[in-house]
Amino acid sequence: MGYTIAALKDKILEMYPEIEKNSIQIGLVFSKEKNTYFVNFRKGLSVFATHLEKDETDACMGGVKFQYLGSQIGCWMNNVEANQTQASIMLAARSVRDQAPVSAQYISSCNGKE
Repeated sequence: MGYTIAALKDKILEMYPEIEKNSIQIGLVFSKEKNTYFVNFRKGLSVFATHLEKDETDACMGGVKFQYLGSQIGCWMNNVEANQTQASIMLAARSVRDQAPVSAQYISSCNGKE
């Protein structure tokens, strides 16, 4: 079955709309040597890489979803979200910690103590 990388990318995005909904970038490269497509998903600094066999992509272009790709993407997205949440919590905690001496100094000056 003949198709372009752009057509395969469009098909993957059609089958897995959560990719675009979550602002995930997708890159595809075909290896003639291995007869395989290598796929990279990126969101921020997080990258997930996998491969798709040619017979799988042929079936995909015919409308058949990949057996494992959807679950891999879902698992990776959960990890990305968990890491972003953890990073946000750490950033907020650091911000509070960094502001604590200023706040204490401000409170002391309001109480007439310097």
